Amino acid sequence: MLNQSKSQITFFEKILLISANDAVCLLASILLVSTFLFVLKIPINTYSLPISFVLSIIFNIWFSKKVKADFIIQSIAKSIMLIFFLVSMFVSSSVYDLSYDGQAYHQEAVVLLNHGWNPFFRTLVNEATANLERWLNHYPKGIWIIAANIYKLTDNIESGKVLSIFSGFIAFAFVLLGYFKLKINFYLKLLISALFALNPVFLYQSLSYYVDGVLASLLVSLAFISFRIVTQREKVLFWPFLFVSVILINIKLTAVVFFGVLAFAFFLYLWISDQLKLSFWFAKLTIVSGLIGILFVGFNPYITNFSSKGNPLYPAMGEDAYNYVETNTPENYWSLKPPIRLLASIFSQSSLARGKGKFGALKLPITISQREIESFRQTNIKVGGFGALFGLAFLLSVFGFIYYQFNWPHLQERLVSLSVITLIFGFAAIIPTSSVARYVPFVWWIPCIIILLLFTQKSIVMNIIGSLIIIIVITNNFLVGAYYYPYNFKQSKQLEKQLNDLSHTIISPLHVNFGHFGSTKVKLNKYNIPYNEVFTDDECKDGKIFLVSNISKICEPLIKSP
Repeated sequence: MLNQSKSQITFFEKILLISANDAVCLLASILLVSTFLFVLKIPINTYSLPISFVLSIIFNIWFSKKVKADFIIQSIAKSIMLIFFLVSMFVSSSVYDLSYDGQAYHQEAVVLLNHGWNPFFRTLVNEATANLERWLNHYPKGIWIIAANIYKLTDNIESGKVLSIFSGFIAFAFVLLGYFKLKINFYLKLLISALFALNPVFLYQSLSYYVDGVLASLLVSLAFISFRIVTQREKVLFWPFLFVSVILINIKLTAVVFFGVLAFAFFLYLWISDQLKLSFWFAKLTIVSGLIGILFVGFNPYITNFSSKGNPLYPAMGEDAYNYVETNTPENYWSLKPPIRLLASIFSQSSLARGKGKFGALKLPITISQREIESFRQTNIKVGGFGALFGLAFLLSVFGFIYYQFNWPHLQERLVSLSVITLIFGFAAIIPTSSVARYVPFVWWIPCIIILLLFTQKSIVMNIIGSLIIIIVITNNFLVGAYYYPYNFKQSKQLEKQLNDLSHTIISPLHVNFGHFGSTKVKLNKYNIPYNEVFTDDECKDGKIFLVSNISKICEPLIKSP
């Protein structure tokens, strides 16, 4: 399976590489240019994105020559990338983010950056952040910076969440490129790549500003770029590895840890397999990527967190760290050890249960209830977050993997595959919030990798088991999408209608307590709905929620025109 010899990059592989690299180069350029301007005390402006776009084009022309991609290949690759980007932009712009975190601190951060906030030189205080300063000051700002640059040009804050969809294209391209040399059916390669990319976490966060789906996409991209480097020794992949790493590190605090573990695992493999020269090169690549991602682009929050709180990963770690377990898991999970939490979640009914008085419930893996699949209308599933049928897929994958281990004669490949599966599950099992899928999205890789292993062998039994797992995970994802997308499209249309109706009926300013949803102001401004802000709950005791999927309250009866 691991063919450790450098080979020629084919026509189709060049299209994949150029297209995906164009995408991540543009995104990384936005971060690098914005960071450079922050250092010069220049906030995000209308020139930031165009400058980034021009720089990425110049680099990609050079990169295309480096991989010997002619004009036809470049044209096809750039067209594919542009089509997916525009489709992602259109869908993102057309659908409202209805999630809690998305409407709270994610959009709040994007608005503040768009209005001139420079996180390198200004620490936000309560009044400026709807009391969300802990998250805004101390969380990574990669997606927010990219979104704010887009928002600055489009004047549509929803367009800023384009990466929530576009990252799926990036993941598909890099996964397919990563194992393209494996000798399995081409259409099966396409299908398996799609399964890796369409992680359920990605699916039910794709219409929101939540970052876990993007993290999952970039992490799997980095994993397969590394796999390609290790198996094909293609050092030209230095650049996509660098770009993806810089973006990934600045998506979420845990991404730094994921990045380090993944890079170390590949380095260790190279070292053990006596590829010392390549292992040192890979180590240098990892260090360079990490330094740029953490010290430069990630100066805020990693350096500022260390300076102000004593830990670069605050508030996830350090003094006064936030308790993510009790706020994200049901009460009967609190006393469980992380490995048991993970297994319990995999074999439980999918639900939004969290906090005191809420409980997760085990189920037979083959069963599905209406209530549990309805939970996938939301973006933040707390139990069983990989889908109602993931437990069944997981069990069958374990059986298939055991069969593979006992029936494949090559010891080295069996040991490598065993190490990979053990590392993925073992690392997830030590994370305190292991029961929440969005905190351990890479657990989804386990059945996908096992499918890949089973189909690399010319064994009827292995292929049958692999086919059954594919059918189950496709059905699983279909159920997730069938409840998430129609519901959110419908709710978004309802919100649009509410805002449109208000714009035609309100003649006097509304008195509104926005709570943590400061982004509601953007919606009201877009529809020219007049309002006065009420800052305290005491002034809005009888306030009523007036928009769908929103906590903002109106503090007086609606005044309609005659």
